[in-house]
Amino acid sequence: MADQLIEAYKDFFANGGNFNTIVAARSFGQQILGLAEKIDRTHSKSKLVEESIEAAVIELSRELVATSSTTGEAFDRLVNLHDRMPILSSRTSRSMAQQAYSTPIPLAYAASCLAGIDENTTVYEPAAGHGALLLGADPAKVWVNEIYQQRADELEKIFPNVLVQDATKLRPGTVPKVDVVITNPPFGVVRSDGVVQRWIIGTYGSTKIDHAIAWYALQNLKN
Repeated sequence: MADQLIEAYKDFFANGGNFNTIVAARSFGQQILGLAEKIDRTHSKSKLVEESIEAAVIELSRELVATSSTTGEAFDRLVNLHDRMPILSSRTSRSMAQQAYSTPIPLAYAASCLAGIDENTTVYEPAAGHGALLLGADPAKVWVNEIYQQRADELEKIFPNVLVQDATKLRPGTVPKVDVVITNPPFGVVRSDGVVQRWIIGTYGSTKIDHAIAWYALQNLKN
């Protein structure tokens, strides 16, 4: 079902399609799935539709980057694609708990360029989402981690080295030493049974999950 939706949305965007609203995008998904009932924000397939749109956009984005002559051309094409996407705001209890919020495609690509990521770079992404920050990388030279299983399943179609773990528990040595660590991790304080979690980071401590994920990930960076 997800593969069917992803391919349909990818073809739609590749052919210049534009969704002015998420309602239009859901209606499109309803037709593709052959459902009689309308997919609204409370429908069980609402989140599937949005995840499929994101996965489709990432697949198409990789192709746009690969076929662009310059980074400037790639960026402009990604902006055009982003402007034709609907606003994706559907949330489930799991996506909120795991803070499964994605980086806008043009900004993700700009970040990867600033980090010097190209086909020769080895990279580690500890909170990969759909892989937006890895558009210019060679999949064989990338190690990704994504706790959200549905997204990890999509990542496995592109990247051979995929982990599905809590990034705050991944320690040095889990992945090989890499040239670049890049991530847009979940941010802020995390509570478990009402208690604020705290991570010990070297001789310091932090209650911010972004501090913990970044710190542990950076231990996998080459000297």
